[in-house]
Order: sequence, then C-alpha cells, then structure tokens
Amino acid sequence: MIVADETNGFTWGNDSLQLRFRILDDGIVTLETISVRDSTGGVRVTHGARTPLIEVRTVTHGPTNPAGRVVDSAIGRSLVYRGHTTPASDSPCLVLEVGDEERKVGATLTLCMPGEAAAFRASVTVTNEGTDAVSLLGVSSLVVGLAVDSRAVTVMSADSRWGAEYRWRTDRLRPGLLPLLPPGVFEKWRDDKWLNNAFHVSSEGNLSTGHHVPTGVAEVDGGPSIAWDVEAPSSWRYELGDIPGGGVYIGMEGPNDVFGQWSMRLEPGESFRAVSASMAFAAGGWQDAIGQLTTHRRASRTTREVFETAPVVFNDYLKALNGDPSEERLEPYIHRAHELGVDVFCIDAGWYDDDAEGWWDSVGEWQPSQQRFPNGLSATLARIRALGMVPGLWVEPEVIGVRSPLANQLPEEAFFQRNGYRVEELGRYHLDFTHPAAIGHLDRTIDRLVSMGAGYFKFDYNVAAAHGNDSANRSAGQGRLEHARAYLQWIDRIRERHPHVVLENCASGGMRTDPETVKHFQLQQSTDQWENQAVVPISISGLMSVPPEQLAMWCFPDVDDDNGRMRFALACAQLGRFHLSGAIDRLEPGQLQMVAEAIAAYKNVRRGVIDSRPFWPIGLPEFEADWIAGGLIHEDFTRVAVFRRGGDQSRQRLRISHLAGCMPTITSVLENDGNSWSWDPVAGELEVALESAPDALVLDLRSQDRVTG
Repeated sequence: MIVADETNGFTWGNDSLQLRFRILDDGIVTLETISVRDSTGGVRVTHGARTPLIEVRTVTHGPTNPAGRVVDSAIGRSLVYRGHTTPASDSPCLVLEVGDEERKVGATLTLCMPGEAAAFRASVTVTNEGTDAVSLLGVSSLVVGLAVDSRAVTVMSADSRWGAEYRWRTDRLRPGLLPLLPPGVFEKWRDDKWLNNAFHVSSEGNLSTGHHVPTGVAEVDGGPSIAWDVEAPSSWRYELGDIPGGGVYIGMEGPNDVFGQWSMRLEPGESFRAVSASMAFAAGGWQDAIGQLTTHRRASRTTREVFETAPVVFNDYLKALNGDPSEERLEPYIHRAHELGVDVFCIDAGWYDDDAEGWWDSVGEWQPSQQRFPNGLSATLARIRALGMVPGLWVEPEVIGVRSPLANQLPEEAFFQRNGYRVEELGRYHLDFTHPAAIGHLDRTIDRLVSMGAGYFKFDYNVAAAHGNDSANRSAGQGRLEHARAYLQWIDRIRERHPHVVLENCASGGMRTDPETVKHFQLQQSTDQWENQAVVPISISGLMSVPPEQLAMWCFPDVDDDNGRMRFALACAQLGRFHLSGAIDRLEPGQLQMVAEAIAAYKNVRRGVIDSRPFWPIGLPEFEADWIAGGLIHEDFTRVAVFRRGGDQSRQRLRISHLAGCMPTITSVLENDGNSWSWDPVAGELEVALESAPDALVLDLRSQDRVTG
C-alpha cells in the first residue's frame, strides 16, 4: 500500500491505483486526484470541486436541493476531517473519520483494496454522537466527482427481467441521459447551486436485480473508464449527474426513504452501516475497466474455495422433468448424465411433493416424498454418488407455504409483517432470518439433508418481498435489509459447517445477481430462460456482472436439433460454469457424442477459467442481434465463442486486439462441419464464416511466437 501524508491531504493506493485526498481550508475532504496505471497505460483525473465523499440525509436535515439526488445533503457538506488511519489487515484499508460537530453526526469511510486491481471497495458507517435520537432517511455508499465534461462521457447500464436478464444499453450522458441545454443556459447553470440534473438506475425489494443491474460503466473520451458495483442485497440505486462548477459525479447508495421504504432511528451512540460499493478504473476502454472489476470481485469473495474443479452440473428441471421428479423418472437421467461426464446431478423442485393440491403453497418442511421415492430419497442420492456424481437438491429456504404446517408452528415474529399483519405473497409467507426460530428451522433442515447425502444445494427465491418487513419497530426497508444480511450470514455458516457442500444462488434465474449476494456463493444462476436463442445473449452479457467461474451458463440440447443447433446450445457454456439440462435421455448417439465432447472440452480449460477475464470481441450483445460473441483471456489461451442466430450475413469479424502482431494456433473446440475462420495478425482480427443459422463456433487461440516485420 502507498500512503503519503502531505500538508493539505494524503495519498493512498496500490501500484495500479492511487487516490489523492485533499483537505480544504474548512475541513471538508474531497477526492482530488485519481491516478490509474494498468497494462493499457496511465491516466490522471482531477477534481477540485467541493464534492463530499459521504452524503447523509435525516428528517431534520435533508437535502439542499429538491431534486432528490444522492448528493446535495446538508450534513454531507458539513462533515469535516478528523483523521485517517491504515490499520493492519488481510485487506489493506484506509479509514477516514469525519464529523458534523453542530448536528452531532459522525461518519467513517473505509476504503479497501483486497487485491492488485485498480479498484477499491467503500463502506460508510454513520454514528449518532448527540444526546437525542436521529432519524436517518438515506446514507450514501460512495460518491466520486470527476473533472470531465458531461458531453464526453458514455454510460453503460443494464435492464433485467425474468427470462431477459442483463440487457445492456449504451448512451451518451449528454445529450442522451441528461438534457442538452443551449450553450448560454448550460454555462449559467454549471455554477447554479440548484443544479438538479441526474440520471439514475435502481431496483427495489429483495429481487435486487429484478428491474436493473447494480453495475454500471462510464467511459470518458480519451480515458479513463470506470466500472462500479452497488453491493446491495436489497434495494439500491446509482446515479450520474452534474456538479455545480463543472464536472460529473457518480453516486451510489442502498435503500432510502423514497427508493426502498427505508429509514432508521439511531439512538445516542448507535451506528448504521450502509451497503458497500466498489469502483474500478482503467486507462483504456470499458472492457479494461470490467476486467479490473472482475479481478477485484474475485479478491473480495467470502467463498475462499478454489474453483479449479468447477463441476459440470446437470439440473433436471428446464425442458426435462419440470418439477415432477421421482425415483423412476430420474433413473434414465442419472444414467445418461454419468455417461456424459457430469460431476453434479441436481434434483430440482418437487422431490418433497406428496400433496394432491400441489406443492407451491405447501412448501417449508422440506421432507422427502414417500410416494415419489418409495425406497427413500437417500437411496436415489446414494445411487447418484455411487456413479461418481455429487447429489444436489433444490430448496427455497426463505418461504413457508400458507398451507404448510409450519405456517402455524413457527412464532409470528419469525415472518415478515406489515402493520401487524403477516405478509402473504403468491401463497407464501416470508421468513425473517433475523429471528432465531427461522434460522433454527433452516439449520436443522440443511443439516438433515446433508446427512442424507446431499452435497450441493440450489437455493431459489421466487417472491419479491417488495412490501418489506416493519416488525420490531423497524421501517419496512430496514427490516428487509436486515433480513437480507442475516440470510447471507446464514449462507456463510452453512459453508463453515459443511465445507464440502457447494451452494448455488438462484432467484427466478438471475433476479438476485447483486455483487453482495454473489460473493457468498460458489455459483450464480444466470436465468430461468430455456430457449437457447435467448440464453446466449443473457449468458454472454452476464459476464459483466459475475466472474466466469461463478456464472452458471445453461445449454439445452434437444433430440430435434441438427448439428448447428446442437453447437449453438453447447457453445455458450464453454465460457462460464457448464450447466446442462433438457431431455438428455432422448438424445441420439451422435448428439450424445457432441454433448460428451463439449463437456470434455470444457474440463480441459476449467482450471484456467478462474484466472481469465471476459471480453466481447464485437461489443456487448443486443438481445435481438444476429451475431453475438464472447470470450475469455488467460495467459495460456484465449477462448472465443461466436454465435450466428439469423440474418443474411454469413461472416463476422472479431476484434482480439491483445493478440495483434501474433500468429496464434487456432483450434475448434467443437465439431464444426466445415465452418471456417481466418486470422489477420496485423489488425488482430479473426474472421469467421458460419454458413447457416443458428450455429456457433468455439475457438481456442494459443500463441507463443510474435510476428515481426
């Protein structure tokens, strides 16, 4: 770590990123200079405006501007420097102390760099230092001001919906996301304290990515590029807006009074820790910034297990048993998965269903069905393990069906409530994991299932909890946030008790892919989508949010598929975690061989996936695009998957700039039926030809010799 104390400030950082903090004459602390140096070069961004690092809004001291932005808080403009330290820890950190002496509010900003990336994590804690209670309405996670022209900034943000996750879009900040004012008016408003322009992205409820993705990118013309994560397991927002005097700020926060029904009463001496946020920088373009953020995410995980043996998973739900498993129905799938080389066989929903009226509103006990498994579920799990695969089970731990016996056995306080009434959503009640009865029930459940032989769990979540939980005199948003944090603590304790067990996070597919949740699991589900044409853009775009070794990528081979469609289905999973489903028991011998070869090809590189960074050789995919491509860059290889979904164009050029000047050996990972490619070493471009659609190519490029002349 680099720490340098100076007369009017201090510098902190690592070899890739240095932050220069300035202490103004009145004690306000600002981030004055950001210096980035990476493999693409170096760049400095300065900002001398009074952009507070922390924003705090209370009932009695709100914003100085009626625009409702993350910034502009009265307390934020009054938090003066008290001191800073760099405590010894596994993750080098800077702790900055500030306070508002008049309003008796103290705040601590903790910045950490857990790895060597040009990135840091920010966490803010607010303390009531007075003798009267303080009612918080919002606390920022991170605010960074940049001395750049808003007309020189390109912003990337993503919408997300069930079955249509990670739909990225690119816009100019101005004109585009912010209004373009006439030159004279624009110049006048630059210095106006009432300036209120801002573009914001948000999601509310426990489906943290049910509307948008808490990752964003800003690319400044000529550099740098900045990527960020709001690490919130419930409601969140980020925004970009104008700074009075010129410049652009990026602000992030978790739930607040308007977005997320959040407020919190702090008694004297009490503190609140806001959700954290991370920010990464690159001297080059947006893909370099995402590469830095990917490295930072890896270093930040609470899951410390090595991902080298990333298992190939078969799940019996989508386009297969669809929630109707039994001992008899599972047998041909188990046998076929073993033949194909699958490592984990996960039995999805329905294994507990003995109810003639269906299981949706009766779940909660998680007891195996005797009708479906006459020899016992343990026997089926043992059969899976005897064939060399790890048995897995689907569980939705946070809900209790309204018809479940547990709905009347657990105490009322163990459930989400609003205004004294238990919250019901889609025939389910929602457990509150801050209550010991809820935790005790689930601890006993998971321990029992592990003792039966389960070594893998897919934890799903199919409600939204948008109403929140105001029990125990909490605001609805605070109750929801406390539950979400308690749930992740419970996940960590499972891994401590059962270190061999693998945990997959799912929420109607990718509806809870926030960075805070992802870092507690070994795997993150990408989608519930089962159409391969739509799975491809979802999976390739998902690499913006999740490191490849954690992102489950579906493939659904079908007996009616020709070779091109089979390749299309199998190619996507080569860039993340291989997740197989579909009616594999019905595949023809030639199709089975293609699946087995695809799994073997994945296993050849999965040890390298954990050190690779994603890239997009034709840019991020549009959801309806005819051509989509993604890849992984590793020091030993570059793997590219390119998909033709339709259209008349049979050729596509892929930009692979890091191999420019090289003459790599190029091999096809999957049988290619005569599809071709050619390499231009000068331009660093690969041209591929796919004569029909849908079809796909997966190519490995390995290079040792550099072209000269």
